Amino acid sequence: MQSCADPVEAYDDPLFSRCYDRMVAALPKSLEVGKDVQLAATLLPEGGARILDVAAGSGRVAFGLASHFPNRPLEINLLDASQEMLSRAREQEPPHTACRFSYMHGDMSDLGKILADAPRFDLIILTAGSIHHLLEEGERKGLFEGLAQLVEPQRGRLLLTRLADEEIICAEETADATVQLAPGVTKRILRQEKQECSNGDAVVHTEFEVSEQGEEEQGSRVSWTLRTIRPEDLAAAATAHGLLLVRRASGFESAMSGNTLDVPDRDSTVFVFSIA
Repeated sequence: MQSCADPVEAYDDPLFSRCYDRMVAALPKSLEVGKDVQLAATLLPEGGARILDVAAGSGRVAFGLASHFPNRPLEINLLDASQEMLSRAREQEPPHTACRFSYMHGDMSDLGKILADAPRFDLIILTAGSIHHLLEEGERKGLFEGLAQLVEPQRGRLLLTRLADEEIICAEETADATVQLAPGVTKRILRQEKQECSNGDAVVHTEFEVSEQGEEEQGSRVSWTLRTIRPEDLAAAATAHGLLLVRRASGFESAMSGNTLDVPDRDSTVFVFSIA
């Protein structure tokens, strides 16, 4: 087994990025993987549309939409802070589709600067779990300022999905504990540190070794740092920057059922916003 001497950010690691889609596919059914694509499809206007997938990763949602509408002239833009993940996305771009794809490397907290001259988008998608990687208030502020700047007025929609539960982020992980992330992929905890923020958020830094079984087992030492954010704080941050909440739900099925405001912010996992 080969392992790096110093940990790298997980999404920048070639082994982690290669195993990423298998890890997502192995997530519990309760997380409704794939339902986000179905919901996003219902938010698109007729005909052509401009789509921005923020923190797009390997392109699962973006390419899911392209597969759902192979004959529609969708302009799909994928932005991610990891070159490794963007490389994975390019490799998996679906052929034989009327959709056009573009790839942008950049941090979502700089969204407004990166796309300052871009036309607005009919649909912006952000898996809200990615927001946990923004550790500073200024980074979150930059994200929501950029999102508000880029949503097409009136008909445009911003879809935020699936914040991670605070209990999951803060769960105690014992050193040397091994967890299976996907068939043939394991995570071994090396170190974990936690600290409290003045507003009650928690910041959790975890170093771990991800390993892939094969003819020659491979491993990489990686890390990530996550900050909790409550659903009600997420909704408040969005509305504070001029975004209008039009739908919230406890899951994708209920979000598609027509019950547009069926639960309080604190119990929501799916948010849809527009802008006047």
